[in-house]
Amino acid sequence: PCSVVAATCISGVQALQNAHDHLVASGKDVAIVGATDFMTSSTTLFYFQQLGAFSSTPKSTPWDKDRDGIVMGEGSAYIIVEPLDKAIARGAQIRWVIDGVSIASDSFHPTQPDPNGTGGRIAIQQAMEQAGTIGMDYKVFNAHGTGTDVGDPIEYNVLKQYFPSGKLYSNKGQIGHTMGASCLLELVLGAEAMVAGFVPGNAGLNEPFTDDGHFEFVRDAENYEYNRLMKTSFGFGGRCSAVSVCKHEA
Repeated sequence: PCSVVAATCISGVQALQNAHDHLVASGKDVAIVGATDFMTSSTTLFYFQQLGAFSSTPKSTPWDKDRDGIVMGEGSAYIIVEPLDKAIARGAQIRWVIDGVSIASDSFHPTQPDPNGTGGRIAIQQAMEQAGTIGMDYKVFNAHGTGTDVGDPIEYNVLKQYFPSGKLYSNKGQIGHTMGASCLLELVLGAEAMVAGFVPGNAGLNEPFTDDGHFEFVRDAENYEYNRLMKTSFGFGGRCSAVSVCKHEA
């Protein structure tokens, strides 16, 4: 089977979930999951401008008190996924293990997130249920972190409900918002950073929008050993995803 998914910012994770379902239902051995988007055409840029979504500066600053919108980026990610037992049996070089993936749609608004973060909360809870984990098991969080006035605080408050502490960052300060590719591309970046033993940090962060101290806003890349990562993405139309990733213990 082959399919194309168009689900705004969570498109890549939707494809990942579809691949999982195919592998489980059909008994197939392997799937190729990809995420790419082209959102820098003149027409698309005009639409985002009309929405007031673009930053007035040339950089994206998630979590910063002076954040004022997104900066568009381009990129793609492709991964090979297979059931863990089959990967182990053939002696595969396992990069990392996805042990929980969930998607929820709250349909709150065509573009704005639900103020209560309903979709995000459902996705996080279901992903942890699949992984058999609790909030304390996670010390690092790769968030959607668009750098918008509305989005960042809502996502931050959702994460606070499930996780007591930890290091919080968004890749969008480094690469911008790659839209439909963002969730899978940032999942790969986050998981590879975990394997390499560092936290990428929040590029461009000057002063965090909150000083409540619940999460640590990592400013610059820092060495840090951790075995588990939670990746969240919030998209248009109330589409939200959460992915739990862990190191593979051979």
